[in-house]
Amino acid sequence: MRPSNTRGRPPSRSSADLSPRPLARQLSGARCLAVAGGAVLLALVDPAKTRVFGVCPLHWITGFHCAGCGALRAAHAILHANLVQAVAYNGMALVTVPVILAWVAAEAIHAFTGRRLGPPRGTAQFGKILLALLVLYTVARNIPLASFDGLRPHVL
Repeated sequence: MRPSNTRGRPPSRSSADLSPRPLARQLSGARCLAVAGGAVLLALVDPAKTRVFGVCPLHWITGFHCAGCGALRAAHAILHANLVQAVAYNGMALVTVPVILAWVAAEAIHAFTGRRLGPPRGTAQFGKILLALLVLYTVARNIPLASFDGLRPHVL
């Protein structure tokens, strides 16, 4: 019995070639490029002076400030090393921006080395604490007392 003829056909790919790992690395790289491109755009375009990034739908509809209101302006201020103004726009940005940078660094390591970093110890607890802080921050920003006015986005 003769072996089957494979002339004219591409060789079949093994299951190792079809693994999702190369795709996952490419997606990690694409996410890093998207974040870097967004950061460049945010550094070049001041969200306080233009509506390129749109408006917060919650604030537009209800007038309430969510935990994210002022975050783009704060990120722009951070990219320009103006930390005091960043806090005036959104104080939580000093907590969330390092978390985002850590995520981007982990994605970059995965994209370039193929090594996926596991979550640090206490990640679930940190996530719950961060969520609770964001909810409390949202509530505090909307308390109609003069002592809470500093939590709302403002220009110094």
